[in-house]
Amino acid sequence: RKKLNPFVKTEYDTSAPLEKNSSYCDQCFCYICDKQANKCEFWTVVSLCHCNAHNKSKYWKAQRDTALAGVLTIFNFDLTEIDTDLRRGGALLLKFIQDLSVEYSQFLKGVIVNYDD
Repeated sequence: RKKLNPFVKTEYDTSAPLEKNSSYCDQCFCYICDKQANKCEFWTVVSLCHCNAHNKSKYWKAQRDTALAGVLTIFNFDLTEIDTDLRRGGALLLKFIQDLSVEYSQFLKGVIVNYDD
């Protein structure tokens, strides 16, 4: 069986797509989002790079668990304690973490971000 898109595995690398990991075909899925690669909004986003994710890495497995179960897993809530408002708060917290991760990556590169609004 021929591999359509060669994949380079790493335990943890979100800085940029490794080699040709950003390439995908119609059969490729994002391991983190559990959706087709072309629908993953973080496929090549610096400091998130879902294109580098795979199921042999503890780091990427933890990222997948958080994405699928929600960031609230870090607070060790019982599932019966999580209501609609708490789940929405968890989704907002996860978005904040992702946005902050991208901003921090830009900061480390020396990119100055202006916030005019």
